[in-house]
Amino acid sequence: QNMDLEIKIFSDNIVIAIKCNKTNKFSFEDNIKVPLYLMALCGIIQGFALYKGLLIRGAITKGELYIDNLFVYGKGLVDVVNLESKCAIYPRIIFRESLAREISSNGLYKYAFKCDDNLYSVNFYSFFKDESFFNQFKEHLLSLLDESKQNINYEQKIMWLIKYHNDFCKSNFNVAKII
Repeated sequence: QNMDLEIKIFSDNIVIAIKCNKTNKFSFEDNIKVPLYLMALCGIIQGFALYKGLLIRGAITKGELYIDNLFVYGKGLVDVVNLESKCAIYPRIIFRESLAREISSNGLYKYAFKCDDNLYSVNFYSFFKDESFFNQFKEHLLSLLDESKQNINYEQKIMWLIKYHNDFCKSNFNVAKII
């Protein structure tokens, strides 16, 4: 079954929307497929951006949205912009606890994690299996850390990402990948 997917890119924003039925609910099967698909899509975009040395932050939410070739607006967009701009802070894609409960209850917990600030984030490393990606991520993070020494806010973002990198590598690989 195909999902009703819309993607719009403008300025430095990417809007990815998946249509729900009129009750804002997914079918039982879609309760697993839609969050996984959305997290995978966001996680892969985030991973490839980091692979190229770029940092991405964002948010995932459920809500009403109108989207066509010219316009994107609605309560869902306002909610995701507020969540991203006020809460994401670090290079991560976050979502509300209610969505985290849905993800966890459907066995998708390995694709998300609870951060130290009690927000939930896409575990984007979980969508990459080739260890060469992690070597490249490590090199980019070291380079970004070196560049960040003149800007404390940027350095804090890089340090958050390095902690995420190290935590993931400790759990999944040998210590040689740790920074």
